[in-house]
Amino acid sequence: EARCLFKCYRSGVDTPILYFVDIENNAIYMEFIKGKTLKDLITEIGEWSSSKNE
Repeated sequence: EARCLFKCYRSGVDTPILYFVDIENNAIYMEFIKGKTLKDLITEIGEWSSSKNE
């Protein structure tokens, strides 16, 4: 995941800042960005789509 974030950043995509990667504990410490997660947006779109089909 950290490598993907770095590749995106290097390509000009806005990404959270990586502060630290703890390999021993399998943890990534990164900037918190306020807002909805992609998972939340996908869920909302699915719920909206289902309600439109009823």
